[in-house]
Amino acid sequence: MLFCVFFKMFAEDEDDKLRLAVMEFEDKSGKLSKATLSNATEYIRGAFVASNKYIVIAKERQENAIIQQMKKESHKLCNDKNCQIPLGQALSADTILRTTITFFAKKYTITSELVDLEKEATTKGAKATFNGSEESLNEALDSIVAQIVGKEEKPKENISQESLDKHACEYAKAEDNIETWEMYVKKFPKGECAFEAESRIERLKKIEENNKQNQNSASEPARRYEFRGSEQTGYDSRSFGHAGNQSDRSLERLTIHWAINTRPQGADCYWRVKSSTPDVKNRNERYLGASPYESTETFDIKGLTHNNAGNVQVEIRCSKLGYMDQKKVLNMLSVFDEKEISIMMPLVKEK
Repeated sequence: MLFCVFFKMFAEDEDDKLRLAVMEFEDKSGKLSKATLSNATEYIRGAFVASNKYIVIAKERQENAIIQQMKKESHKLCNDKNCQIPLGQALSADTILRTTITFFAKKYTITSELVDLEKEATTKGAKATFNGSEESLNEALDSIVAQIVGKEEKPKENISQESLDKHACEYAKAEDNIETWEMYVKKFPKGECAFEAESRIERLKKIEENNKQNQNSASEPARRYEFRGSEQTGYDSRSFGHAGNQSDRSLERLTIHWAINTRPQGADCYWRVKSSTPDVKNRNERYLGASPYESTETFDIKGLTHNNAGNVQVEIRCSKLGYMDQKKVLNMLSVFDEKEISIMMPLVKEK
């Protein structure tokens, strides 16, 4: 019973399809070889068969009809409209596909039309250009089929994990909040920004905690500063004057955690001290290590205190052959607050 229903549905579907005869190409340019024209005809015939939108009349039957009914010595001679319309009628086709190639303004144009044999009128057409090569002709034929049959939606290409990781990393950097970075780490625990993500989450949580403490401190002088990256806002050196004159406390032996990375990795990284206070001297560059570099070390900066830390900076420079040097400058006040120097430097290729 099911077979009968299926067969009936299939038969009805076939009855709805038009019987199509694909005709030999007419080359009005006179520049293409017979082999190229024959191959192009077969290619487009196969494309219409594969579309499952038409009942395409077999090539052999078409050739026999040309020789027997049209009284032609060869089917190759039937390539103009005066021959192709009667041929289609002899084949009991509903419609024929006629294709012509012309050469004008230094380019080839291929034009195809569906001709309704009952009305002897064009019902649909398509046009494309090509440069004369077989590769370009192939692309033009694909365009012709897509215009007439209707372009099928191609399956979406699988986006590589590497590409997804890259876009997610860029998005997380743009948003730069705890929630986005945590989502990135969850999705890409070993991604290219995983190291930076963990550092940013820790830093942002500290900033959030400091902001809460500042809001809750109403009974004593507040530490009126906060940091985002290396940027200092609202700094007042007098805010360090509480709790036993911390402003004079030495930071000469400040222990911090280094976490330096570059993209691509393998860059040589250096650091130096830049000071605008006479209490702390500028320093020449010192080699830190190759990226990725991670270590916990102690600064040895003579004269550095709470009071003058806002006037002292640490500059990190990373260099790699074939890429431009990249620098990052951090305020020592930020470094003191975070107890960490965590940065990621995307390297730019030299032109």
